[in-house]
Amino acid sequence: MGPTGVFPLVGLLLVALTCVALLSRWFGAPSAAGRFATIDGLRGYLAFAVFLHHACAWYFYLRTGRWELPPSPVYVHLGKSSVVLFFMITGFLFSLKLIDGRQRGVDWLKLYVSRVMRLTPLYLVAVAALFVVVALLSEGQLRVPALSLVKQSLYWLAFTIPGTVDLNATPDTCLVLACVTWSLRVEWLFYLFLPVLALCLGLAPPALSLLLAAVAVAVAWQVGLPLAALVPFASGILAALLTKLPRVCALARHWGASVVATLSLLATIAYFPSPHAAAPLALLTLVFALIACGTDLFGALRRGVSRLFGELAYSLYLLHGLALFIAFRFVLDREWVAEVSSVTHWLLIAALTPILIGTCFATFRWIERPGMDATDAVTAWIRRHLPRMTVVPKRPA
Repeated sequence: MGPTGVFPLVGLLLVALTCVALLSRWFGAPSAAGRFATIDGLRGYLAFAVFLHHACAWYFYLRTGRWELPPSPVYVHLGKSSVVLFFMITGFLFSLKLIDGRQRGVDWLKLYVSRVMRLTPLYLVAVAALFVVVALLSEGQLRVPALSLVKQSLYWLAFTIPGTVDLNATPDTCLVLACVTWSLRVEWLFYLFLPVLALCLGLAPPALSLLLAAVAVAVAWQVGLPLAALVPFASGILAALLTKLPRVCALARHWGASVVATLSLLATIAYFPSPHAAAPLALLTLVFALIACGTDLFGALRRGVSRLFGELAYSLYLLHGLALFIAFRFVLDREWVAEVSSVTHWLLIAALTPILIGTCFATFRWIERPGMDATDAVTAWIRRHLPRMTVVPKRPA
């Protein structure tokens, strides 16, 4: 079994699902009422795929010292295609809010507060852990001017939107979080661009939100954020429009749609080196559109275990890099782990998986969920102190 074999993927997924199944049995699965169950069920698998992608990348990094894509199309797609599908999920959910808002209006303040409360609490915890790791690697010594360290820290606290920088002259600081923060920059760019999309859908967003959208585009241009990365969001928007067509949704719920989605996903992996081309992106769009419209991949995505797995997705995505870094840099002997066989490497990842799943369950329950639950209270507080803020804009005549 080589470092890029398929068998580790199956084994590690079974380990992860066993852990989640135990958590589901002890604490219960989340309700599917009022939600897109298939989307919720998809998230966890995507986040875990990114973990497997980076676990494979670590195998080669420990031996070469170069952080590169794994030399396997399967493992490349585990990372890149999963992130593309995550972008599609975001495009789908938020364009759907705007589409539905044509009838009942959009609460722009609550929308943006919800994004801050959803993403920021766990992100701050992750960055705090990164600061601790850097302090340990730096042996508590200040290796750059104090003002430079403050500036670098602010870059990280701002979701690395201004750019990803090394902290306190620690090489490859981004490896502490597996360099995943770039995707959060793109997500924020999309959120700030939503008012422009609202205009296209016939809504009248607040002037302030349009100003923020213009600023976001200018910042993205200035810091070199790839606007082309927004393309997968358009696939999500297309899927949102398709969910409004009853005949499409009826076809998507047929078992044959699961066959089509599975074959399309396998074709993407088998015939294309990455998802960043027209043909593989079209195939992934088809897969996602079917899932958004109700395709559940033979029932797998609707199961309670999959939905609970999906709740852990953000924690899995943001914290798996930290788990890998701590394991390979602090817990295990670096010289030994750089020489172990691929079988031993994957057994180490298997041992790490229950710890990661348990940690992510805890961070969701005690960090993410309280933040989400506080959205209404924070929105109300802002309205009391900023009463002139637009609440629900009217649909233009």
